[in-house]
Amino acid sequence: MAENVTHLKSLYIGANGGGQTNTLGTGDLELDGSLYVDGDLTLADDFSADAISARALTLSSGLTVSGHSTLTGNVTCSSQVTLGGPLLAGSSIVGTSSFTTSAETSVVSLSGIVPADFVFAIPRGTTITSNDVLGTSADTGSFVVTRPAGGTSGLTFQYIVIKSA
Repeated sequence: MAENVTHLKSLYIGANGGGQTNTLGTGDLELDGSLYVDGDLTLADDFSADAISARALTLSSGLTVSGHSTLTGNVTCSSQVTLGGPLLAGSSIVGTSSFTTSAETSVVSLSGIVPADFVFAIPRGTTITSNDVLGTSADTGSFVVTRPAGGTSGLTFQYIVIKSA
């Protein structure tokens, strides 16, 4: 898009049938409604939340993000999302905790988590034993990590939470 487009209720980009690439650069778009893209959407280098403001972003094809770009809010893609670099996650979905001595359960408080969310926990350290196999279950506002009796005292684990749809 060559010039700024601002204050639209909703916007549909692309020809019926898709197949083309649509590129947005910094400062291009502000919407009071939703953005629908038919085809691929490419976000230019250093694309930021200041460059696009919409209630929802719906893609019928792929999303390509180059450089250091930021998307906030909900993004729905009915096709695949491919990452060419690291996936950076904030403290609201990843972290580190540990068991108290040889306890078989560890409860981690985490704002926003609900029972339908998926929690993955991975033991960390150099003395991991077969009794350090971890299980998880989510609850409202916390999750529980369990292990068999006889596990490593004070075992540290890392976790990641994937929100359910």
